[in-house]
Amino acid sequence: MKIGVFSDSHGSAVRNLPQALYRFRGAGVDMIIGNGDLCDFQGNAAQTELALEQVLGFLGQSGIRTFLQPGSHEEYKSWTHATQSAANNIIPLTEIVGTRALGPHGYK
Repeated sequence: MKIGVFSDSHGSAVRNLPQALYRFRGAGVDMIIGNGDLCDFQGNAAQTELALEQVLGFLGQSGIRTFLQPGSHEEYKSWTHATQSAANNIIPLTEIVGTRALGPHGYK
């Protein structure tokens, strides 16, 4: 099994994720793990949610099973709202672990 991992894109995920997914597909990646800090709009829930929805859209279209966890730059309300409508191949780790907070700030 090949696993593609990305992390800490801090807002560049919307710009760079399509190329990363292209490379993952080309490498035969079976599963993706996103380790948080996908956005960099701390304090602006609307921008955070929009960016998350765009990222989740790219990941959903890829069809590759994806496990995501929030980082300190993803606010709880934005994360929860964006992931509720995510494609079936996207699994938020917060739902599996059953916790809301894993970091010192941001997602709580």
